[in-house]
Amino acid sequence: MKDKTSAYAAGMMDADGCIGLYKHRNTYDSVVQVTNCDRRLMNWMVLHFGGTYKKIKVDVGQERFVWRIGSASHVTKVLELLLPYLRLKTNQAKDLLGVIAGSIDPGEAAERIKGQKLLYGSVETETPREFNKLDQAYLAGFLDGEGTIALSKSFFNNKNFFAREVSVTNEARSVLDSYVQLFGGKIRKLKLHGDRRDCYRWSIHSKKEIEKCLLYLLPYLIIKREKATEHAIVPIVFQDQRHRSRRRRLLLELMRYRPGFQRIGNMGCPGDQSVLIG
Repeated sequence: MKDKTSAYAAGMMDADGCIGLYKHRNTYDSVVQVTNCDRRLMNWMVLHFGGTYKKIKVDVGQERFVWRIGSASHVTKVLELLLPYLRLKTNQAKDLLGVIAGSIDPGEAAERIKGQKLLYGSVETETPREFNKLDQAYLAGFLDGEGTIALSKSFFNNKNFFAREVSVTNEARSVLDSYVQLFGGKIRKLKLHGDRRDCYRWSIHSKKEIEKCLLYLLPYLIIKREKATEHAIVPIVFQDQRHRSRRRRLLLELMRYRPGFQRIGNMGCPGDQSVLIG
């Protein structure tokens, strides 16, 4: 298995996954699972890591699916693949592997895992680091799990205007610091109602920042690949009438990662009316 596949899955596990121990009568059952609204991700997890998924009932909103593995040998194999790339659930993975190996008491590990979940919101910053392709895959997985790519359109003075945003929300600020270091933007703390813990939200809005972010993560996105191309990058391409070389580069990137798109028109001609169809 490629390291980038494990890195992407680690990002998804940190975002939408669960690594834990659940007491059943007098024994503890190990659980490794990912919950998401997109069936494509479930099929991808089964293809690369085995296991099964099923649809779960929700009262309101989109349908949801949960991918899960349960046997001790399967859990060990998957966690050993993900462990080098996990950031938020590293300790949970180590504790669960220790329980399976018999070196850690399951009761103590269960309490420790429960306590570790409470520490997420207290992580303030991450030390600046050098990034590589594996970080690229991890951040794409995390964005697929916890991110939003939004586009709104307005019409004023006979012109179309687009407001774009890419954002990621999570209780742990440390991962969000990586997005700031790579793409800019700001992190703000969200106050939630009731007893829910505070969350952090990273967001970018400028054309330059969004272009840099989405082109960087596009090779590894699964769930949000279509949104990244159609809802964010395409408007940037056609709003920018001054820099044809950059428009050409963006279109080539779109055609590279979305084979179903075709370019119509001549990008080099003044008054170019090229469009993407697919």
